[in-house]
Amino acid sequence: MNTLTRMCAALVGLGLVEATLGTACSHFEDDCERAHDCPPGTDGGTPAGCDPSKNKGPVANTCGVFVSPNGSDGSVGTKGQPLKTIKAALAKGATIYACAGAMPFDEAVTIDKAATLFGSLDCASWVYDASKKTQLTAKADAVPLTIGSSAGTSEVSDFAITSASAKKDGGSSIAVVVNGAGTSFTRCDLAAGDGNDGVAGASGGTQAAQAKPGLAGDGAASAAQSGGKGGSNLVCSLAGGDGGGGGAVMNGNGGDGATGDGGNGGPGGIGDTGTGCHLNGDPNGSNGGGGTLGLGASGVGSIDASGYHGGDGQPGMDGTHGKSGGGGGGSKASNTVHGAGGGGGGAGGCGGKLGTGGKAGGSSIALVSVGATVTMTSCTLKSGKGANGGAGGDGQFGQFGGDAGTKGAGSGNVSPACAGGAGGKGGDGGDGGGGLGGHSFAIAATGAAPVLDAATKSASTPGTNGKGGKGGNMDASMNHGADGVAAACWDFGSKVACK
Repeated sequence: MNTLTRMCAALVGLGLVEATLGTACSHFEDDCERAHDCPPGTDGGTPAGCDPSKNKGPVANTCGVFVSPNGSDGSVGTKGQPLKTIKAALAKGATIYACAGAMPFDEAVTIDKAATLFGSLDCASWVYDASKKTQLTAKADAVPLTIGSSAGTSEVSDFAITSASAKKDGGSSIAVVVNGAGTSFTRCDLAAGDGNDGVAGASGGTQAAQAKPGLAGDGAASAAQSGGKGGSNLVCSLAGGDGGGGGAVMNGNGGDGATGDGGNGGPGGIGDTGTGCHLNGDPNGSNGGGGTLGLGASGVGSIDASGYHGGDGQPGMDGTHGKSGGGGGGSKASNTVHGAGGGGGGAGGCGGKLGTGGKAGGSSIALVSVGATVTMTSCTLKSGKGANGGAGGDGQFGQFGGDAGTKGAGSGNVSPACAGGAGGKGGDGGDGGGGLGGHSFAIAATGAAPVLDAATKSASTPGTNGKGGKGGNMDASMNHGADGVAAACWDFGSKVACK
């Protein structure tokens, strides 16, 4: 036995091979294998003596770092003094032995270096037991296992990795994310919980009370008579035209009514010059236009290193304001009585406010593979329920315009004045579109699809897809979101099921 080999054997006895010799021992593979404890991974793979599934007894302490739900992160990481969390174990070494206890490891683990994780070890004896899987889970809305692009090539064996059902609005449940890394899974069970429903869009509000009417003009009398004031709408700064006054002097002509909205609304009536009430066209204000509807979400969303991102429904647009009515013209005076005043125009109605879009429902995905190279052998993958998209918000109905002011009454040989014009109704606000329904995928991938053996293919089971959210106002305009998809494997690059 040469000097370095004797040193290797001595260090093995002290439990210091991995810390002291590092990769140097790998150049003397045969000698170290006779010593049984060459550090795993130094020769490009795990030595048979350090693979629990190939040993009748427990592997040696020098094979890696040991972790148990009953351990302590202040321990050294041996079988007798295991660490408590996989996170702490990865900080200490690259080969992790996690026992299969009654309690799962409840933590969101991120692998950012080449690593090997072994499970199915009895927590008392550390002997491999294929009937037990090491359980890994995490709090709701967290991914139990993420393998980052810096992880290189990693291996995970004999783990049951389960994500809790999402609790955040529109949240997804994802068991594992592999981002740009080469990873092999052997005898692993991956299961995702249910996604959570998307939030409904906000409503534009209840319809506003009718806008203010125009006031009535004064009736013919011995004194000078005024036209009625136009109605006002302070919410959206609209105002009906004032009615024209009655003839102010004996035999004088009636006054013209004013246009609504300072010249932008209905026209005012022309004052009476002796032939009765004269209207300048139609004094009514025109109705506002309805707001454009928001489109329902379409497509399938996207995946990246942070998980799944669904599509939200689009908001509608506000309706436009109705125009205010013009004031009516006043009537002509006689030689004994002043003319009557025209009625004021009603204020236009404000346009309805838009409804916002519904948010996407969350998805249920057992494995997200983003530009990664993944192989799976003798594994199972199961996803739960995709959640429903949120409904679009209801567009607010436009406000009704104010009523026209009534005309002033005639008297004796004096004609009545003209009534004012009514205010136009505001256009309805556009309904928000519905959010995208959530998906249920055993596997969701971009780039190369994971390579599955026959056993894994037959054990890849999707759940049910979520429904797209309804458009606003109970989907009256059919602007709902698209339903989610359920599939064993979905390629987000080509947006079809994996081939």
